[in-house]
Amino acid sequence: FDRQLRARAGDRLVVGLAFQSGNRASVTAKDEFTRLMALEREIVSGVAVTVVPIDLDRESLDDVLLRRRVTALYVTPLRGVDIAGLGVTAQARRVTTMTGVPRYVERGLAVGVRLQGERPRLLINITSARLEGADFSAELLRLAQVVTP
Repeated sequence: FDRQLRARAGDRLVVGLAFQSGNRASVTAKDEFTRLMALEREIVSGVAVTVVPIDLDRESLDDVLLRRRVTALYVTPLRGVDIAGLGVTAQARRVTTMTGVPRYVERGLAVGVRLQGERPRLLINITSARLEGADFSAELLRLAQVVTP
């Protein structure tokens, strides 16, 4: 649904996976994301996918985004991390952010998911998404709840 994904990713979509090794919920989310991506990792929108874990307790996010040429960043539950600052770093590197923590979308990440009853609901911070370089289709925006900070 991101019309700029292929142009930004080239022949390989590199998905950064931000987590904290000292945070059990973060490690659990990282492990689950990694497991799910292993099932789906061959091709996304015709592009090969690589997942790069980024331990924020030990690594600089900006350094890894640059060195590994990350295209998208999934953010697990974090403690003591400035989410808005993380979003600004992603924007500077033109990396689309995603999370399963709904309040992180209000704090500056681009895409999130929350449960509405038993069903997942997509959240999009359109301002952050555009600053990160994403260009979401009108079809996706109609399905999502657009969040304004």
